[in-house]
Amino acid sequence: MKVDIIMTCPVCLSEGYNAPRDYWLHEWPCKGRLTLDENAIVQCQKCRRSEKLTRMLLKCNNGRHKFKVASTEGLAAAISCSAQMVNQVTMAWLNKMIQQL
Repeated sequence: MKVDIIMTCPVCLSEGYNAPRDYWLHEWPCKGRLTLDENAIVQCQKCRRSEKLTRMLLKCNNGRHKFKVASTEGLAAAISCSAQMVNQVTMAWLNKMIQQL
């Protein structure tokens, strides 16, 4: 199962900034929406490029930094905060994905 990445910037979160949740997009010129699977693989819906979440260079949607690799702790916190998991299937998906970090 793949889900759209809608979360606070994990780098901002780990640096103590309060930032809104937002969709994550692949960088220019693609601008495709990014998805995340249970193996912690991020994939662009438009160009299909993929990478392990822990190796992704993230550009802050709030303009605080250009590109940074987020810490595992920052990623787990951002994903946990943004998750709206309401049943056992989606909770199992979240647990498996976090273990893959």
